[in-house]
Parts: sequence; C-alpha cells; structure tokens
Amino acid sequence: MKFNQAIELLKEGEKVRRPSWEEDSYWKIGIDEVICWKDGTIAHVHLNQINADDWEIYKEKQRVIISDDNILMYAKEFLETWKKICETLDKKKEIKK
Repeated sequence: MKFNQAIELLKEGEKVRRPSWEEDSYWKIGIDEVICWKDGTIAHVHLNQINADDWEIYKEKQRVIISDDNILMYAKEFLETWKKICETLDKKKEIKK
C-alpha cells in the first residue's frame, strides 16, 4: 500500500511497517498524532518512505501462554496416548506368540 493509505490506517489505530524492516518493528500514532516506533520514539519520515508503495499492516504474532495447568493437561494427554501405544504393541506381541 502507499504511504497515504498507511497514514489513514495509523489514524484508525493500526500499526504499520515496511517488509524490509526488522521483524518486530512498526510505526504507530503517539501523542498529538506524532508517528512513533513501537517503543514510543518519534519516527523520522524519509522521502523514500513517503514514496514507497510496500507499506503493510503490522500483525502481532500469536504468543502461546504456557501455564502449569496447560503443562499438566498436555502431560496427561501424552501419557494416555503413550499407554495406548504400549498396549497396542503388547497385543501385537501376544498375537505373534
């Protein structure tokens, strides 16, 4: 998308970036509609950015939150699956005898 479209998205609260930037870098609107980096540092807009047509909406990566409950649940599922596998292997051994 073009820079003017990116500006409109910034005004709507979206975060924008260019594909050539570091993976987790983006611009957002700060206080008084100043364009800022994700850490709040004021961004300096260069002519090459104004003329660029490769702007995109920044999409945050989904972060998996691991809790003790999740770990226990997955451990129980793993053990149940492992028991079934072992039982199946035992049955196959008995059939071969």
